[in-house]
Parts: sequence; C-alpha cells; structure tokens
Amino acid sequence: MKTSISILCTAALLPLLNITAPAQENPAPAAPSAPAARQWLAATDAQWQAVFKRDVTDPYDAECGKVKVLYLNFLDDAITKASKAGDLDGALALRNEQKRFGDTQVIPDQDEAGDAAAVKRFRPPFRAQIGKANLDKVAHAKIVHAKYDQVLAIGQTQLTKQGRLDDAMAVKNRRDAVAAAWVPTNTAKAVAVAGEPAAQPAVAAPGEGDAPEHEEKGRNLFKNSNFEHGTDDWEFAGFSKKGKMMIDRNALHDGKPSLRIDNAESEHSFVRQTVVGKPHTRYRFTGYIKTKNAEPATKGGKQGVVLLIGFTTPITGTKNTPPIQKTNPWRKVSFDFATLDKGEFPAGASLGMYNGPMTGTAWFSELSVVELGRNAQN
Repeated sequence: MKTSISILCTAALLPLLNITAPAQENPAPAAPSAPAARQWLAATDAQWQAVFKRDVTDPYDAECGKVKVLYLNFLDDAITKASKAGDLDGALALRNEQKRFGDTQVIPDQDEAGDAAAVKRFRPPFRAQIGKANLDKVAHAKIVHAKYDQVLAIGQTQLTKQGRLDDAMAVKNRRDAVAAAWVPTNTAKAVAVAGEPAAQPAVAAPGEGDAPEHEEKGRNLFKNSNFEHGTDDWEFAGFSKKGKMMIDRNALHDGKPSLRIDNAESEHSFVRQTVVGKPHTRYRFTGYIKTKNAEPATKGGKQGVVLLIGFTTPITGTKNTPPIQKTNPWRKVSFDFATLDKGEFPAGASLGMYNGPMTGTAWFSELSVVELGRNAQN
C-alpha cells in the first residue's frame, strides 16, 4: 500500500479549502466558497476511488478469476476421470455442474440435498480459496478506508469551524457512503467468484472410495488439515534450521493446496501439531505425499519422507509410514497406532527422519488423524 497518496491528499486539502497555518497573531482565513469545497471533495474522492481499485478491487478480482479457471479445469479433469472409469452418473453430474458454474460464476456457500456427491466433494477447497480472497479484500479495504476517512475527517472539521455547515455535512455524507461501500458490516454473503464472498471453512473430503467406512465417518483431529489457512496451527522445525516451508497452491491434490518442504542442504525438516486425543485409543494417520529428488545425506541411507507420530511421546505400534525417496507422484500413505496413558500426541510430516537428514523437496496434502475406537490391548 502506498502511503504517499495519503500525504499528498492531506496536504492538498489545505489550499483547496483556503486553510493555512498562520502565525497566532494573524486572523483566521476566510471560509472557502461552496464550489471550491465541492470541487475538492469530487477530486479527492476520484483519487481515492482509484487507490481502492488498485489496492483492493483489482487484486481480489484477479484472485477470484484464478479460482474460476482452476475450478473449471478440475471439473474438466473430473469428467474425464469419471468417464474413463465408466461412471455415467458421476460424469453427467459433473458436466451439469460445469454448465451451471459457467452460467452463474457462483459456488454455493452450502450444498443442497439434491446435489450429487461427485460435485459436493469438489467444492470445499474452492470455497476456502474464495474465502481467503475475501478476508484479504476486507483487510486491505480497511487500510485504504482508514487513510481516506482521515483526509475527509480533517476537511469536515475545518469546514465546520469555518461555519460552512452544509459543506461539512456533504463531507460527512461522503464519509458515511464510503464506509458503507468499502467496509460493510455484513460480509456473510454467498460464496461467488464475482461477488462479496464469505470465508467458509473447508471440509476434508474422503478419498475416492479407498478409505474404510470408519475413516469416512471419523472426525479429523488435525486443525487446518488441508492448509487452506496457510500454516496456521502447524509448527515448522528442523535440527539445523536449513530447510524451508511454504504453502504450494500450484502443486494441488484433488484441488487442495499442499504444504511444501525444501531441503537445499542436508537437513531433517518437519511440520507438526499436537493432537488432542484420548488415552488407550486406536487412531489412523493418513495423508498424501509427493516427492522430488528426495535423497538421504548418506548413500544407502534408509531414511525418507514420512508421516510421523510421537516425536517425543511414547506411542505403541508403528511410528511412521514407510520412507519414500527419490521422485514420486502423489501417494496415499497410512498407518494405525494406539495411545497409552496420555491422550495428547504430536503428529506431522517430515522430510528426513530423526538423525537421518535428507535433501530434496516433499509435498504433503490431506493429512488426517481419525479415531478407530478404544484399544483393548495396551
């Protein structure tokens, strides 16, 4: 956001209103004429409307345009996959959604009972991206509005002091109109590509028929499991802090953003969060991993890219998925484990293992920890 506009507008206000900063012994300046005040208001408003378009509206429209193209592309891919799989109902439902979206440009904020399951599972991540764009728009709008409102407030005060009450009232009305238009009190409207969307929490979608029934019904204990809200709730760490982490919105899995870890130098880098579970309970940890040039620091090393449980907390059963090395497309991995007396446990994703550093890049998506039931044997 450029601050020079605000300074220039504030400085330009004074001569246009015939307001100066005289010595204390000088008389007060003459009140400006009504036409001068109206001209100043029109010129200032035009300037700040341009700033609002540049810093708020244009970036928002560009981001929503990207989501629109991405949604249509994923529908294209989904129709092709459903057709190749012989799923006529699914392919037709997706094609109908493609036509509906092409006509309306709107992703409904809520699914209806009659919506096909093949369509419902595609919508949440795109709702989340639109919601994020909306939050950014509101935040930037508040910044621009605060600066413009300060300029108008100065003009309103000076005009009031000079007895130009009608002109001061015109400035006040403009302040109210700008506030209502730029920072509405109610932004909870339907999620749309071209409109005023509301931030909607994304719901983790199950895999394409490959997850057990109890996994589909279980509640995911991870927060921000699909990284729609960036790295919120996730802690990034490494033994020598040489690795880097980012949210990759280009390397998507089923339309969902992925978390990317890069180790340009040998390192064990990992991301984790503490999961609040129950003592003596069985869980399943599932996720998707993609790798590029993931190589152990030592030739022949067995470490790899994994999902990991129990960084410091004792847990029975397997503690990590089978290590993945080299370059691989998206791969679903999963393992079951059980807690002991302590219900809370750290869980996350790792490029490298314990004292086994690696180089390369790893992507992680759709991480989930779901309860399977009480553990009879501990």
